[in-house]
Amino acid sequence: MGPPTRDKFAEKSEKFWYNLTAPHGTIVSSAWVTLGDDEGNKTNWVLRNVVTDPRFLNQGFAKRLLGYVIQHLKVNSKGGDIVLYVSPELVHAINLYQGLGFKEVKAGKYGVKYVYKVTGGKRKRRKTKRRKTRR
Repeated sequence: MGPPTRDKFAEKSEKFWYNLTAPHGTIVSSAWVTLGDDEGNKTNWVLRNVVTDPRFLNQGFAKRLLGYVIQHLKVNSKGGDIVLYVSPELVHAINLYQGLGFKEVKAGKYGVKYVYKVTGGKRKRRKTKRRKTRR
């Protein structure tokens, strides 16, 4: 199993597919990640879909992929957190997310919201005009 890969949807988009591929080329696990659209917070990364091929369930592939995604987003973050929504019935998924450090925040219309707090990362600096000083 090689390292996970990241593919951008379009040149100017902030939407990515992260994939973990088996040596024979089959995608084993995938995660779709977008920037923004989290209750008005435009700097949060949102995990939209995390899927694993049924033939490869319970083998740690989703955990490996999400560990990579979390590390990549921490380094490339614009200061936001990583959030996801999950149905309360998906106990295995919830256990995976909690094991990776996600904390339950609240229940909502899209399921239960979990947040992974990002610390560090690259924060975009705001450009400000320098005032000219008089001499």
